[in-house]
Amino acid sequence: MLIRLMLSCVLIAVTFGTVNGELYVYADGEGSVHISHTPMEKEGMKLVSYYRSQKRPRRDYSWSLIRYTREIADASEKYGVEQELIRAVIMAESDFDPYAVSEAGALGLMQLMPKTAERMGVEDCFDPIQNIDGGVRYLKILHERFDDTRLAVAAYHAGENRVAAYGDIPPIPATRKYVDRVLQYYQDFKKTARKTRKIHRIVQPDGKILFTTSPNP
Repeated sequence: MLIRLMLSCVLIAVTFGTVNGELYVYADGEGSVHISHTPMEKEGMKLVSYYRSQKRPRRDYSWSLIRYTREIADASEKYGVEQELIRAVIMAESDFDPYAVSEAGALGLMQLMPKTAERMGVEDCFDPIQNIDGGVRYLKILHERFDDTRLAVAAYHAGENRVAAYGDIPPIPATRKYVDRVLQYYQDFKKTARKTRKIHRIVQPDGKILFTTSPNP
């Protein structure tokens, strides 16, 4: 029972991306399992397993397709921005980490700068619904201004004033790499979406969550 519980906890952590770096699994004298990202120095605690998480391959788009599906779909419909482009920006910005914070101070899934968040009416950048809505709304504004996906993506990264002043993707190496990366993700997501059947989220009688391509597993 202890082993099954332990493995279930680890599987949940790894599957939903809560594992970051190292993972230590301990058991106490009463048989309870304790999971920590750091070693626990406490009397009566016995280390029973140790795991080191591995980054998911960047090309594993199938995993990304089941992340924030409702939030992305809602924002896509609301602002008329393709879901694949939204996912591409999120992957490039935060790799789907809702609590990501950049050195420059950008926050959340779509890495909104505080001023941009305020402009888009986002009160909590770590709320996926608000963050995605604000980021997609901003993408829509940029696309309407430049009428070009490339330039909209460049402006999302470098700022709309820089793109407007240069009249094209500005000669900033990081921005040009960013645009190439987002557009590559965008094309790959479109290809994957065409190949992938609809994924259903099923809550089983015992409370476990199952993702499947069959509505009646």
